Amino acid sequence: MISSARSVAEYLREVPEAERRVLRTLRREIRAAAPDAREFMKYGHPHYDLGGSLFAIARQKHFVALYVAEAAVVRAHRPALEGLSVGKSCIRFRPSQPVPAAIVADLIGAAAAARRDRRRA
Repeated sequence: MISSARSVAEYLREVPEAERRVLRTLRREIRAAAPDAREFMKYGHPHYDLGGSLFAIARQKHFVALYVAEAAVVRAHRPALEGLSVGKSCIRFRPSQPVPAAIVADLIGAAAAARRDRRRA
């Protein structure tokens, strides 16, 4: 759902508690894996830029979404994401059935590392 919030903190305050918990966890994992990423609001939800847009998180009508701009990383993690709705660069899940924290941390860390490697090359 598109928000008119001007900051990620404001966005999170607008979200119902169940979704807020999941989004805060995703935010924490992104910030841990990519502390140098710039956090900002774009298209009504939080985005994270690391040499270009890398992650976005959003509350949708029926699910929470994690967008990862490194499609190859999402493809590589697809077996661990079995049972979830996974697109080319989007992972959608219900707040009552979040992605296991270890998988999220690994996927986010791998995407940040891939982006850094490409920036160095």
